[in-house]
Amino acid sequence: NTFSITGSEALCQNLFYFNKDKIIFYNPSKYLTTYMKCRVEISNAFSSNISVYNFVFNKTFESWCTEKSNDTAISHTVSAILAFFDSKTCSSETMNTINKARMISLSHQKIEDLSPLSSLVHLRSLWLDNNSIDDTTPLSSLYKLVFLSLNNNMINNADSLSILTNLKWVFLNNNQISNIDFLKNLNHLKFVSLNKNLLTNMETLENIPKFSHYIAKDNPFYVNTKNKHTSNMKDTRISIK
Repeated sequence: NTFSITGSEALCQNLFYFNKDKIIFYNPSKYLTTYMKCRVEISNAFSSNISVYNFVFNKTFESWCTEKSNDTAISHTVSAILAFFDSKTCSSETMNTINKARMISLSHQKIEDLSPLSSLVHLRSLWLDNNSIDDTTPLSSLYKLVFLSLNNNMINNADSLSILTNLKWVFLNNNQISNIDFLKNLNHLKFVSLNKNLLTNMETLENIPKFSHYIAKDNPFYVNTKNKHTSNMKDTRISIK
């Protein structure tokens, strides 16, 4: 058998090894500096069969909070989350509240790294507007998300959102997105806003089933249309139960 590993960091190369028919990996906790994804590919020398395994490594929010990461971007995100809950400490009471949270707003916080958010799996609504975010991958574990706003960031690839199939409202205005194929999997989507991106082709939107409304002004390919069965959205307030 042949064995290859790819990942966002060199650490992926040192975590795994292959022993007969088993993939074995070392505990990455003391080496982990941010959310990390590793891809392990195994091919058989005597056939064309290839097996692919994707591993995601991250810490709980409590770990990020108590371990005092040396990464300033991580520490800044932790502090912003604590501040939202009017706390400066990692007390058990605070951790309990944060871990059960259904809504967090972190707009205008100069956030770069979303890793500390990825373990908050009960979140249903998340505001991250006006930050310096370029990687949405840590959000891929937030499978209960219904509302997500990432306006005014630095995102050029939002493919990681494709597995968040409960999303209904998505705001991605003023980013650098050129490919929106990830929307195909969001079968519950009701509204997406993609103003001021780098879209040149909107065919993906036209093929989405049960699509209610989308806006994509100020793109190379300009579209501003809606489903004929959808009412005019003058009131943008959204109530999420």
